[in-house]
Amino acid sequence: VPSRRSPGRAGEALAEIRLADGADIDRAVVAATACHESGVLTSMRPVERGRLVRAIGDQLLADRDAIAEILTLESGKPFWESVIEVE
Repeated sequence: VPSRRSPGRAGEALAEIRLADGADIDRAVVAATACHESGVLTSMRPVERGRLVRAIGDQLLADRDAIAEILTLESGKPFWESVIEVE
């Protein structure tokens, strides 16, 4: 089922996205459960988990401007505020 998102002030569609259906949700739950039950994250040493979280944060910061642009288009807030939100 398509869903359209529009920025508050522009009046035109920002994007068309597909919403998850029941089967998509079931697959996500099965995958999350398998990950949890495997113990892959809980068996990591804290320093390894820290490195993983740091790597995720580094990737988000590397994509900062692209993420901030999407936030700006969605909310209509100034770009600089969106940059601060991402950081």
